[in-house]
Amino acid sequence: MAADIESNQFSASQISEMTASVFSQMFNLTVQLSDSGCNFADSSATVTSCVQISGDWVGAVIFQTPRELAAKITSALFMEEAATLADEDIHDAMGEVGNVLAGNLKASLPGSSTLALPSVTAGTDYSIDVRGCHPITRVAFECESLPFTVTVLHKNP
Repeated sequence: MAADIESNQFSASQISEMTASVFSQMFNLTVQLSDSGCNFADSSATVTSCVQISGDWVGAVIFQTPRELAAKITSALFMEEAATLADEDIHDAMGEVGNVLAGNLKASLPGSSTLALPSVTAGTDYSIDVRGCHPITRVAFECESLPFTVTVLHKNP
């Protein structure tokens, strides 16, 4: 996956291919693009992982999903029943998903870049703000009939 670095863009198809590969290889789960966008129910808990990238290219990757899908992903990753998982397990797994997605994106960047440790937020009424960055690509998916998004943010020099 090579990014169009001149315009600081990653296409939806690039993000889709990367995400489908990660979900297939790590969790044996299939994802598809969402035709209806991604509307998380206002009252449902969501889990968000954010991994910042610094260096020659500065930005972040945000992975957001309902808690129900986060638990299914965690169950697949740790090979445990979803009902037995603690919130800490789910947060660890979501941080790892964000880290792997950001690492895949970083691999396509020219020059030198580093990943920060993932930040994971969970709840029902919150927003994520990566100061100085703006979204350049946001892709909505479905997995196990549940929505999730992958958003790439970029900071202009």
